[in-house]
Amino acid sequence: MFEERTVFSLCSPLSGYLGYWQVTKVKVDYTAENMDHGRAWGILTHKGKQESEVKEIDKVMYHDWRLLAKHEEERFKRYEPVPEPPTRYVSYPPLLRAMILAQRQKTGLGGLAEEPILPLKRDVLLSKDYFRIREIERQMQEGTAV
Repeated sequence: MFEERTVFSLCSPLSGYLGYWQVTKVKVDYTAENMDHGRAWGILTHKGKQESEVKEIDKVMYHDWRLLAKHEEERFKRYEPVPEPPTRYVSYPPLLRAMILAQRQKTGLGGLAEEPILPLKRDVLLSKDYFRIREIERQMQEGTAV
């Protein structure tokens, strides 16, 4: 029914862009009336950046989806992402700054180190799988209860 090159787009008036999924697998629920339920997997392209792995598409039951024609696919794939702004930094709060400077002085880095600054960019991506993976890692470290 679907080829790997089929592209669907979730059109949302609130978002300033149109991201799209390249559908790779569909599992239809044959017990549903009109077979209009099921699950789908694909590769997400979000703001011009394509993800490396196939993921299950959430919100497949939304009615905002539309199938893109072949001539529209090329326009979506030509999207050039906006360059990311440089990371900004702020000073630590006074008490935390004093604690960091005291720790540096205690370890002998007091005079050599620069002023402690806090980056405003978060390096950890909190996807829906992040907490599940962390829980599995924690359970593996603890072992099983006997």
